[in-house]
Amino acid sequence: MTRLNEVLDIAAKMIADRGTPNDGTFPPHNLFARCREAGLSADEFRQAVEEGKVTGKLAEEPGERIRLV
Repeated sequence: MTRLNEVLDIAAKMIADRGTPNDGTFPPHNLFARCREAGLSADEFRQAVEEGKVTGKLAEEPGERIRLV
């Protein structure tokens, strides 16, 4: 079991904090930093992001960005 829901919640908060307009994407290192603050390890973060990609909840975008789907 990964901590995908926590990562998704953090990603949604990052997008909301930026306000509008925004394109719903963010650099993975910013998401990782926020996840570390929330207590996730690097391995937990990687596993959750991979699960998010497989399940279609996260997507990689050009320019080394992640999109919350």
